[in-house]
Amino acid sequence: MAQEAIEKNSGRRRRGNLAEEVLEEVEELEEEIDEEEDENKGSAYTERKGRATPGKRNRQVEAEDRGNFIVRFFRGIRNYLRGVKEELEKVVWPTREELVRLSRIILIVTLTMAIALGILTFLFNELFKLGFENNVVFLLFFAGMGVLFFIGSRVFRNSETSY
Repeated sequence: MAQEAIEKNSGRRRRGNLAEEVLEEVEELEEEIDEEEDENKGSAYTERKGRATPGKRNRQVEAEDRGNFIVRFFRGIRNYLRGVKEELEKVVWPTREELVRLSRIILIVTLTMAIALGILTFLFNELFKLGFENNVVFLLFFAGMGVLFFIGSRVFRNSETSY
């Protein structure tokens, strides 16, 4: 039994030594790679020009002097209209049936909202007329709004969704 324990321990030592040897080899390879990178730094990619590259601040802005002001103005308008034409050619236009259907939807929604806002305006107008004649109307209205706000905040606080 003692002999088996000694063999197991020696095997562990061998494995440990093996792991240490592998780590040493990896470290040596990394050092070699680092040394090669230091030797080749900069020259491996491009050759030196022998002069400094001018910075953007030092460069002279080249003005486009092709034609006078009027020619350049109309050339700019022409280029703009060409770009607009190219973009409009990329658009997928709706068919006649889709256009009619979508136009109807827009008109119906617009008219419905206009009527709803008109009714709401009329109701608030009448509320203010009654409120200026009798202050209790304002008191009851704002108390009712407070109760609705309190109930709504309790109901919707528990049903919040997390994104």
